[in-house]
Amino acid sequence: MARMNTRFYSTTLDLMTTVNVIIPNECSTDRPPATLYLLHGLAGDSESWLQNTSLERYASQMNLIIIMPNGDRSFYTDMADGNRYWSYLTKELPAKMRSWFPVSAAPERCFVGGLSMGGYGALKWGLNFPEKFAGILSMSAAVDIKAMWERTPEHAHEFQMVFGHPSKFDHSINDLFDRVNHVSIDDGRKPEILQFCGTSDFLHADNLRFKAALDQSSIPHTYHEKTGASHEWAYWDESIQVALKWIEKKLEN
Repeated sequence: MARMNTRFYSTTLDLMTTVNVIIPNECSTDRPPATLYLLHGLAGDSESWLQNTSLERYASQMNLIIIMPNGDRSFYTDMADGNRYWSYLTKELPAKMRSWFPVSAAPERCFVGGLSMGGYGALKWGLNFPEKFAGILSMSAAVDIKAMWERTPEHAHEFQMVFGHPSKFDHSINDLFDRVNHVSIDDGRKPEILQFCGTSDFLHADNLRFKAALDQSSIPHTYHEKTGASHEWAYWDESIQVALKWIEKKLEN
């Protein structure tokens, strides 16, 4: 397994950015690797998953390319006052990755995941483009932005810089609960969601509400909860192991 740190100029962001890519030692055209886009949290960057978990070791025997971009503090959104990270993530990045690496665009071999802000980004991407993915990994995700916005007035300015005025949030592409409803009633592809959250996480109640919304939907999903686990890398290191085994199983079917 090889690891590449790539620094390049993004025309969408109009700046230099980085992406880390884990690639199997052998990539055969007869058996092309599957793809996992793995997103970092609010205080992280493209190195976070590699520095804080044993991701490389866990994935070392898998036929899987793992792509870890840098999303800054954007919530993977075309910011109201800032850069266009949503356009970068969903358009420019996949095109660049496919031109440089043997990245699969086949939906049955493509996954997206992340933790905290990255879990939000993964759900947002997967639920806005369900036809592109076989599965979504949500780890301690910031699933209810509006609730977070309302209960942390000290961060209201940052939320507004990202999402604009609160009145514009509901029923937008940024509203995960609304996206669940859209995907649920649509006849198209429904990527399976694997959701993780610890009971001591400050986002636990939000994740339970999101689970309840999924329970009422037609979207296939599984919820994992660990008693006492908080918003911490020790839990995410455990969760990514479960998630990779889940991906492996889905690829076998």
